Amino acid sequence: MAAGQRAVPVEQVERLLLGGGQALARGQRGVKHHGRGTELAPGREQRVQQLPPGRVAARALTAAGRALQSLILPLVFKFLVTDRSLAWRYDHHIDWGAPVTPAGELA
Repeated sequence: MAAGQRAVPVEQVERLLLGGGQALARGQRGVKHHGRGTELAPGREQRVQQLPPGRVAARALTAAGRALQSLILPLVFKFLVTDRSLAWRYDHHIDWGAPVTPAGELA
């Protein structure tokens, strides 16, 4: 355990896990389980199918954005991200053999 951290009591962890399980169960309330798959309860299925037009357009844009991203990113990495462009980050050199001068003697 790192300095400054205190142990969490087992009871507190158990309460957190139980609360998470309850939240998951609440989210699965309207789901009917049929063998291999699940489908929404009739009332929820109708609400899900009636998406506002803005949401439908947003989904189409995100799909187009993902397609565009999958075309452009390989080109960006091929032509723009090169050894030369990353040199500022990786090509530094520390001269470990150089003598160290105290801060007061720099001037």
